[in-house]
Amino acid sequence: MLKLGAVISKPVLIKWGARYRGFARLRFTENSRGSGRWKPLKAATIRRRRQGGGSGSVASILWDLGTLIGALDFKYVRAPGQLQKYLRSGGEYSGVRVGFGGPGKMKVRGKKGKIKTSSTTIAMVAAAHQVGNAARGLPARPIIVPPDTKTLNGMADDVEVQWRRDMRGS
Repeated sequence: MLKLGAVISKPVLIKWGARYRGFARLRFTENSRGSGRWKPLKAATIRRRRQGGGSGSVASILWDLGTLIGALDFKYVRAPGQLQKYLRSGGEYSGVRVGFGGPGKMKVRGKKGKIKTSSTTIAMVAAAHQVGNAARGLPARPIIVPPDTKTLNGMADDVEVQWRRDMRGS
């Protein structure tokens, strides 16, 4: 959750949401392709994907059908699994919560490679991977993490631009 003690306009919060999703999407892409900190896929997972019609030299982590990464599109369009909630304090905007949420269902590859809709929501799948489950052999692969310095600096710039506009009275 991104919060600031000052009054922030909704357009700034919209920019913050886009900035954060851009950061999270880039990080997700790097991690899923093996250049981040996520634990690699098991050989059995890679074999199962190949049987389902997957191809290529690398099986991307958490990217079989692109559902999770799709919810991290920089543009908030209420896509399945996308969450962007504007927070208020004392009637004023105070922050934005970005992540996974809503009733959107996960698409999964069934036997023989057929795509079907699961009863599990996208948010539930993201949450399970966020923390992992050692008992089930599921390693933690955090998706929603604190923003990096570059993203935070961009957010600070957004507030400064708003402040300058407010000071000019426009």
